[in-house]
Amino acid sequence: MSTSDRARRMRVSVVIPVFNEAEWIGVCVESARRDYLRDDVEVIVVDGGSCDGTGQRVPVGERVIGSPRGRAVQMNHGANESTGGILVFCHADTLLPLGWRESVLQTLGRRGVSCGCFRLRLDPPRGVLRLINRLPFPRNWRFVFGDQVQFMTRDTFEAVGGFPEIPLMEDIEMSRRLALRGRIVRVKLTAVTSSRRFLERGP
Repeated sequence: MSTSDRARRMRVSVVIPVFNEAEWIGVCVESARRDYLRDDVEVIVVDGGSCDGTGQRVPVGERVIGSPRGRAVQMNHGANESTGGILVFCHADTLLPLGWRESVLQTLGRRGVSCGCFRLRLDPPRGVLRLINRLPFPRNWRFVFGDQVQFMTRDTFEAVGGFPEIPLMEDIEMSRRLALRGRIVRVKLTAVTSSRRFLERGP
């Protein structure tokens, strides 16, 4: 393998689908970028037609591309436009933890692993959400959700056909497909995601 091919395989592309996420997108991108060089981490924001100025809140220098609306459609589009050999799919209201790239590379370097994700903490943790934050998620693909930040190699992503472009639960169906190819690992680092939807609609 040439040096350029190895560099591409080690490059991580963070795909962030958005629709009217002006409040969150800046800090989300900053958590992904941190101090990583652009040769090591590529950030792609995939806008499904926001009308609240989301695109203008993306930090200067990061890619913003347009796509038809739909989380799965946007994530697939972002993956197709990305250049990294490793794909990380992050929701706009989720913050990646310190050291996330190193953990992703280490996890996907383990034999038999098809996918990884992070532990999850909802913030602010009001009411029953405090209990949810303390409960350990079972080691089962049925409990690997998109807000835990699913990541995999590009080869694996393409082998399973990308995210199923369905209205809901595309993350669970993706986990099911990935579980057929190998182990799904939940790493020890914790991603923080907004509890706004839980607070608005109920757990």
